[in-house]
Amino acid sequence: SLEVELIKLDGIRKICRVMNDVPESLEVARHGIAIMFDLLREMPETLISVSEIRRIAVGAGMHQVVRNAMDAFPSSNEI
Repeated sequence: SLEVELIKLDGIRKICRVMNDVPESLEVARHGIAIMFDLLREMPETLISVSEIRRIAVGAGMHQVVRNAMDAFPSSNEI
């Protein structure tokens, strides 16, 4: 699936990097968060465990980029 390929290509880390590099973009924040949360959902058809995906996300700095996006765009309902 596309999600598995994105994880294999270190996509979570890359999304966090883009969100850090372009903090002023609501679109980058909105799409980055949407993709990351899609990846964190259960994917029973894959061999990658959710706990492994969460470990990758924490290591990539997901918490901080989501927090930064929430601080930068407090009136956005999508973040």
